[in-house]
Amino acid sequence: MIRINLLPVRAFKRRENIRLQVSVFLLFIPAIILALGGVYMKQNRRVDELLEEKERLKAKWEVQQNVLAKFHLQEQTATILEGRVSLITDLIKERSGPIQLLDQIINRTPSSQLWLTGLTQQQETVQELVMAPPAAPAAKPAAVLEPAAKPAKPAAKAAAKPAAKAAPATGRAAMIKVDITAPLAAKKAAVKLEPRLEQVTKNQLTLQGVARDNFAIAQYIQTLEGSDLLTGVALTISQETIIDGFRLKKFTIKATVDYARLRQKEGEAAAAPASGGESK
Repeated sequence: MIRINLLPVRAFKRRENIRLQVSVFLLFIPAIILALGGVYMKQNRRVDELLEEKERLKAKWEVQQNVLAKFHLQEQTATILEGRVSLITDLIKERSGPIQLLDQIINRTPSSQLWLTGLTQQQETVQELVMAPPAAPAAKPAAVLEPAAKPAKPAAKAAAKPAAKAAPATGRAAMIKVDITAPLAAKKAAVKLEPRLEQVTKNQLTLQGVARDNFAIAQYIQTLEGSDLLTGVALTISQETIIDGFRLKKFTIKATVDYARLRQKEGEAAAAPASGGESK
């Protein structure tokens, strides 16, 4: 019987398997390195593209910021110009107001019966009684004493009242009652006002002069009351004086100048042609 020793063959196969695994591993290393290198290059290219996109967006944002800054500058300039135009318009109105006031005073002053020696206009703060809504009631304190119990009513009055209340209205009667009473109650609540003293700044006009007699002064006051710019015309001083041997009446008249009436009149005059053109 022949005996064959197979141990070296098994060892050889084992070594071949190990050598094959090492070779395959060594072959996979370059492939992995190449794959990682490709991924790295792709990511690096992507990063470059994103950086370029960032620079492009940043440049576009800077352009938009410059445009926005110019827009804000133009808006501020427009606001300043509107304020200047409004100021010039107010100055023109304020300038035309005193001119028209002087024109009315000159045209209403009789040169043969009355002569003006002084004319002043100044702003004064006065207290005026105006109708305003009532002030909000003050908050009630936390602890409020309960009112004392009301005394019992006499038996006669209690017996005079009906034993049962009338049944509430239903259907159409209830609708009519709601439609009529609710608007009336709301109207009464809205109209409720109370007098209140407020400080108001007014243009006070003071006219000083001399007249032949009291009748000339009275006629002059009536003439001034017909002016569109003057309200509250009143005679404050009237006394006798002698000038060059003539007995005359020295007077002082005060009135309130209301330029708002002039502006309202000018607005109505400007709106009249426009409404006439539309009607045509």
